[in-house]
Amino acid sequence: HPDGRQIASTTIESRDPENYERFLEIWDAATGKVTRRWKMSHDIWIVRWNPQGTRVAFGSDVYAPDADKPVM
Repeated sequence: HPDGRQIASTTIESRDPENYERFLEIWDAATGKVTRRWKMSHDIWIVRWNPQGTRVAFGSDVYAPDADKPVM
């Protein structure tokens, strides 16, 4: 977050190498606690706040079912 009060991150929770869940999380920097959490369907490679700190953007590796390359 531009003012340092919040941190955006990605988390992977795994029960085994073939079964894992991905999350986008917002943390309170002062308490170290997660304040928001979204389950994601794809791996997230980059997370950024907008300059005002009101939105979070993220980049993923989404593949088209009939293609062998990422969809941009």
